[in-house]
Formats: sequence, structure tokens, C-alpha cells
Amino acid sequence: MQPDLMQLDARIQSGSAVFQAELRALNIKQRDVYQAYLDRASLITEKLIHVKALSEKRPNERFSLQRLAALSHALNLENSAFRNSFTHGEEQFYSYQLIQQAVLAMEDAVSYWRQSNEVRQLYRGTALDLAEDDEILHLKLQTAYSAIEQLRGIEKVRQALHKNLMDDLDR
Repeated sequence: MQPDLMQLDARIQSGSAVFQAELRALNIKQRDVYQAYLDRASLITEKLIHVKALSEKRPNERFSLQRLAALSHALNLENSAFRNSFTHGEEQFYSYQLIQQAVLAMEDAVSYWRQSNEVRQLYRGTALDLAEDDEILHLKLQTAYSAIEQLRGIEKVRQALHKNLMDDLDR
């Protein structure tokens, strides 16, 4: 061992106080936490808005199961990474609850679609059953789209406030 490390090791073993650390309290304001959260949330919000926009482009067509499942899976992964970045109770924010609602509703729609496809082949093959399944699927997706629409409103406000702040700083 190097002589310095041997001395340090000897002091630690003898019990003498070798290290002193000064801890400073961080003054983290709620608005700073919320602003940082909104900046990160805007990424997943934009992706959710994009998914809704894709469905609105061709209202008479709908996603294939594979495409909806892929979009839902990607959003779920994004949401998990986003949720794991929380350190100050951000999951309590209303906008995050909307994100969570949208992602879970999309997953629920995919799960229902898969299950109805399996059951339809054996037990629910009539046109009435198909129409009922389509209506239920539509309602599940509408739940996600409703949450996304509310997120769009929050995102517009965030962008307007950010623009106003930048305009004020430029003056």
C-alpha cells in the first residue's frame, strides 16, 4: 500500500475522526420541481398527442392491433422511465395522472382487442358480437384520447408560459 493510504487506514481503524463533511440544505422550491417535471413531461406528452393525431388523420380507419400494441408498448416504456425519474412526489401532479391514465387505457385497449380476437373465433362470431367488441374497444381508446386531450391543453399553457418568459428575458 501507499504510505498515505496506510496512514488513512490506521486512523480509521483507531476510530479517530478523519473526515468532516459539511452538508448544505438545498432549498428546492415547488415551482422549480414542477418546472423541471413539465420539461420532462413534455416529451411523453408530445408522443401521446402524436398517437392521438395519427388516429384523427384517418377517422374511418383504425390502427391495426400490431401497430396499436407497438405504440402502447413504446409509451409504456417511456412512462416507466419517466416515473423512475421522480424524486419529489411528481406522481401526484394531475398531468402525470393524465399521462398514466392515457398509457393504461391504451394498454387496456390492446389487451381487450387481443382477448376479443381469441374468444371471437370460438364463441363470439356474429356481426352483433363484432359490433359490440368494436364499441368497447372504441370506448377504451376514447378514455386514452380524452386524457391526451387534457394533456394537450396543459402542454399549450406550458408552451405559452415558456414563450412569455423567453420574451420577457429578451427585453
